[in-house]
Amino acid sequence: MRISTASEARDFAKKLSAFVRDGYLNDALKVLRSILDHRTPFRLLDIIGWEFGKLEEGTLYRLLERISRLKAEGGWVIIAAALHERLETALLPSLEMAQKYIIQADKWYACDSFGERVLGPAILNHFDLSLQHLESWRSHENCWVRRSLGVSVHFWAKRTRSEDAEKEKRIHLLEFLSPMLPDKDRNTARGVGWALKTLGRYDPQLVHDFMYKQIYVKNLKLPAVVIRKALKFLPDELKSSIRSGGK
Repeated sequence: MRISTASEARDFAKKLSAFVRDGYLNDALKVLRSILDHRTPFRLLDIIGWEFGKLEEGTLYRLLERISRLKAEGGWVIIAAALHERLETALLPSLEMAQKYIIQADKWYACDSFGERVLGPAILNHFDLSLQHLESWRSHENCWVRRSLGVSVHFWAKRTRSEDAEKEKRIHLLEFLSPMLPDKDRNTARGVGWALKTLGRYDPQLVHDFMYKQIYVKNLKLPAVVIRKALKFLPDELKSSIRSGGK
C-alpha cells in the first residue's frame, strides 16, 4: 500500500486509529507494515504519528510498543511524531519514552528522529523544565542518548535562528552542551558538533568565543569533528582565530 498525499495519510491514520480503538491491533499493524515496506516520505509518516498521538494513553502506548518491534526506519518516525503530539500534556513521560526507543532502536536515524521531533520541540516550548530533565542524559551510558541532545539543540537553533530575544538561551545551551564536548564517541561528537554548527550559523561570534574558551582557556582536548563542525559557518577571521589561538 502506498500513500502519496497529506490527506491520504490523515485518512489512513484515522482509519487505523479506529481499528486500534476497536481492539483490532494486529490487523492495524499488518496494514501499517504495508506502508512501512515502501519509502513513504517522512512528512506523511509524521501526519500518521500525529494522529496516533491523539489516542487514549494506554491504547497509544500499546500501539507504539508494537510498532517498535517492527524495527522499521519509518516506524521510529511515527513513534516520535506520536510522542511529539503528547508533549503539551505529558512532557516528561514523552521524553522518557523517547529515550527508551532511542536505546531500543540503536540506530543513528532513529536517534535523530526523536531528537528533532521530541527533544528539540520540548526544549523549544518548555525550555527550563526540559533541560532540567535532560541534564542526566549528558552522562548516559548509551551514545545515542547523548547524541540526541546535540540533535535537539540543532533543532532549537534551526527554529530560533538569530533572534536577539533568544541570546541568553543560546548561551545557556552552549553551557548545557559543554560537559559533552570532550566525549570521544564519534556518534556523540557528531551530534554535539551538529548543534555547534547550527548555533554558529546564526550567532558566529558567540560560538567562536565559546570554542576559544574551551580550547585555549580550559585547555580541553576536543574531537576533531566537533571543532570542524563548530567552525563550519564561522567567518574566515573567526575560523583563523580558533585555528591560530588568537595569534
